[in-house]
This record gives sequence, C-alpha cells and structure tokens, in this order.
Amino acid sequence: MKKTVILSLLLILFLVLSACVPAAEPDTSDTTAEPGVTDTTAVPGVTDTQTETVPAETTAPSGDTTGEPAPEDLREEFYAAHPGYWTEKENGRFITFQKNEEGVYRATFAVWNAGGPFPSGEVKEVKKAGDGLYFLMITIDGMPDNPDWYGDGWDPYDVTVSVTDGKTDPASVVCVAVGDSVQRTYFYHENPENPYLPQPDPVGDFVSKYKGYWTESDGCFIYISEDRRVNFSKWNTGGGSPSGSITEVTSDGKGAYTVKVAVDAFAGNEEIGGWEAYEFIIEFTDLGTKDPETANANHPYLSGYQTYRHHTEPGDPFQKEKEDMIEDFYTKYNGYWSEKDGKFIFVSKSDRRIDFAVWNSGGAFPGGPIYDISKDESGMYTLQIHIPAMPDNDESSGWEAYDMILHFKDLGTSPMSASADHPFLTGFNTFYYHSNPGYPFKG
Repeated sequence: MKKTVILSLLLILFLVLSACVPAAEPDTSDTTAEPGVTDTTAVPGVTDTQTETVPAETTAPSGDTTGEPAPEDLREEFYAAHPGYWTEKENGRFITFQKNEEGVYRATFAVWNAGGPFPSGEVKEVKKAGDGLYFLMITIDGMPDNPDWYGDGWDPYDVTVSVTDGKTDPASVVCVAVGDSVQRTYFYHENPENPYLPQPDPVGDFVSKYKGYWTESDGCFIYISEDRRVNFSKWNTGGGSPSGSITEVTSDGKGAYTVKVAVDAFAGNEEIGGWEAYEFIIEFTDLGTKDPETANANHPYLSGYQTYRHHTEPGDPFQKEKEDMIEDFYTKYNGYWSEKDGKFIFVSKSDRRIDFAVWNSGGAFPGGPIYDISKDESGMYTLQIHIPAMPDNDESSGWEAYDMILHFKDLGTSPMSASADHPFLTGFNTFYYHSNPGYPFKG
C-alpha cells in the first residue's frame, strides 16, 4: 500500500516538473515554409500537439501578373459615335468604320467610284487623348500582287491614325487617311455613295452650253440667259416680246433637246397687245457646226423650223453681212445693164439704189434701195428692193409703195454680162454691162 502511494506522489511530481519546461523555439533555418500555413509538426518534449502560424503569401490574380490594370477598350465607344461613311467633299475620298458580322472592328480608306485595292484592316485598339481626339491602332490587310489589275500588292502592316471630331453639322472628322499624305475633313453620311457628286441638272447643262443669242436670217432670235430664261423677239423691232423661265429640258443625247418655257403673261402696250401666260416648247437641234455654231429651232413668230446662228454679242449678225454684201454688189456691178430690146437695169453705188427703165422712153420708172440680199451656191443673187410710192403725173400713172425681188447672176464673161429678170420682161434675159449712159445697141 505504501509503495503505491509513493509511486503516485512521484508521478504527480514528475508531471508538475514537466509542465514547467519552456517550449522549444522553431527552426528558422527552414525557408520553404509557406506563409499563412499552419504547421502541425509536434514539438519534442511536449505531450500535447501544439500549432505554429506563419504569414500567408498573397495569391496573384490570373492573367496579368504585373499588378497594372488592363487598358480600357474604347473601340465600342468610338464605333458607336462614328458609324458608317465619312466622305471628303473635294476629291471623293472616304473612310468607313464598321464592325463586321464576326465582331471585328474594321476601317477602310478608299475613293468613291475608283478601281483598285485600297487600305483596309482591323482596328486592334482605340485610345483617347482628350475631348474628341482618338488614336486608332490598325493592322492593314496584306494584298497579293496582281499584274493584270493593280500591279504590286503589299504585306500586312501596322499603322496608327489620329481622328479628331469636328464641330460641324453634319458631323465630321479630321485625319490623314491611310494612303494619303494630306490632312482632310471627312463628313458623315448614311448612304453608301458620294453625296458631293454634282446632281443631274438638265436645265443648267442646256443653259451653260447654249446661252447667248441665236438668230435666223430674217432677224428673229432666241436669247437664252444665264438666269435660265428665254426671250423670243426680232431685231430692230419695238413692242413686247415673249419671255419666260425654262422649266424642263429633255435630250436624246445626240444634240436634240425639248425645252419647255413658261412664258410670262404680258399686259400689252401701245405697240402690241398682251397675252395670258402660256407654255412654249422649243424643239432645239444642235447642228454640230463650228464658227459659227448653228441649230435648228422653232419660234413663236414663225412657222416651222429655221436655222439659227449662235453669237454672244447683241445685234443681228446677218445684218452686217447683208450690208457688206449689198455694198459689195453696188461696187462690183455699178453702172448700166442693158438687154438688146432696150430694157435696162441701172445700179447706182452713189445713190445706193437700183432703177428699172427703157432707153429713150419717157415717164416714171420704178426704182429703190436694196434692203435685203442673199446669194446661193450657183452665184445667183436674190435682191429685195423697196420701191417708194409714185404719184400720178402727165406721162404715167403712179403707184403705191411696194417691194420687189430682182434675181441677178453674173455670167462671168468679158465684157461682163448677167442673167436677170426685169419688171418689164418675162423670165430671165441676158443683160450686158456698160458704164456710159445710153443704149449700146443702136443700129
């Protein structure tokens, strides 16, 4: 019994002494321990298991291990604000910013209605540097050589394009496009076509090509003005004349035009009566001649179609020609022209008139100035002569004023002779020239 008590006391003493022994320090030479991991290794000399805690290692996020935030992707923002087509006004250059069906952001730099390949590629990144200033990092697609079409191609390449928003309406951007060397302004539009091409303007085209005066040989003229109006009149006449705006022009593309003119109403004046507003249609055909240009057309004053000569200065262009031709006729044929029965024609340059008479007979004879003249390809002149009124006298009856026509053709002989008609004869007769007055065929 005593032995049992003694053993129990010794055991209690041993346990008390054991509890007073300090814990062993951890081995700091082991650098492989992971921070934040609980070490469950038992410490020698300790009957209960003890734990040791060391600092935990921070776990890096997946992906970027640099610790910097990922750059902001501004492509969606840029493309939302810059959809569709952007065209430069002067040269037809354009840019498109489009996201295709595969979700790829693309930019194309081209010229409307021009053949050949143009730079186009994927926009890999968009950066922003201030209000309205963007930088687009683009990889331009490669193009193979094609000798039969555009020649040499190119390898893929990277390029950065700066795009600045303009403060305009419609919206615009300013940039140096890929393939260009000049900064240009590009304006936004929705439709895939050049909005700055000249629009068809048949009226303007007609006016631009045919503006000016168009006069026919009798003095009637058509004046086409730059303000798209037409005036119909006759040179050297008074009174009102029809005029109006061109409302429509159609063409067959070969020089024939149908021109609709809305003629203004005219109240009338002391010289001419008025008219209500009406539409007049000019059928105008360019005859393709040069120096002068000519055209066939109709006119409110005339029936049918006449040939009109184009000129830019006001005035009857035929009048000067007629005056020169009349002067030339007086000069060349001045003198007496007699036929063998005694009828004669007297051409007076000094008096600028022509008289018809019979040698050695009394009385009054018709005569007057030439007021119009023409000459055909055969050399035949057609002279229009105004005969003034002649009162009755003791030798003959008088007459009212009238106009007559003389046909006269130089026969090219020496001495000179001509075939002509005469109011006192029927048909054409041969007249012989002489400069001295008197019947040349006496005896």
